[in-house]
Amino acid sequence: MKAVLTVIAVALVWLCLKQPIPAAEAKAAPAEAAKPAKAAPVQEVIRAKRFELVDAEGKTRGELSMGVYGRSPEIRFFDQKGESGALLTVDSDGRPACVLFDGKGKPRSLMSVDADGNPGLRLLNEKGKTRAGLSLDGLGLFDDNGKVRAMLSSWTQEDGNVSLRLIDDKDKERATFMVASDDTVALGIQDENGRRRVLLGVVHGKAAMGFIDEKGEPTWSAP
Repeated sequence: MKAVLTVIAVALVWLCLKQPIPAAEAKAAPAEAAKPAKAAPVQEVIRAKRFELVDAEGKTRGELSMGVYGRSPEIRFFDQKGESGALLTVDSDGRPACVLFDGKGKPRSLMSVDADGNPGLRLLNEKGKTRAGLSLDGLGLFDDNGKVRAMLSSWTQEDGNVSLRLIDDKDKERATFMVASDDTVALGIQDENGRRRVLLGVVHGKAAMGFIDEKGEPTWSAP
């Protein structure tokens, strides 16, 4: 009896294997596998006070925020040590600025536009003091204390004059070199009070020199 049942079971298994898979079912399986996943919903507006960009080690390398006081939007980049490397911001008065930092996180370069729309560039030492400045008015060089010591400037475009002024540590102009649009070249030397005492120049192709006393009166000239 057991032998008969075994034969019947084998025959049933053989018949099942011989049955063809319906066409609808055969097509349905690969179709389901190939169906793409639904895209995640996209947010049209995201509101936040700060966004952080981290590297592979989880360190913050970039930040978009409203600044320390929450009034000025800024983008700040950090180095691997966490020190500021660059900053782009717009202050509460609407003046944009870009700051570059050294490896210690100290600002060394500042490019900005003031309230009147005039662009400017300042280079700073490690103490934060301006050592050089560039604007539409000219180029300025500063000492370690942030005092201007030399100015190279071009006057209005109409007259086309260019001048170089040297200034002492008491903010007194001590020497002035000028080239005018009419080809006049002049060198002026001032005393400790900023009063001109010597004047040397070439005017209309003729050289001239003069000495001036402390009251502003000429004492000698040639020719």
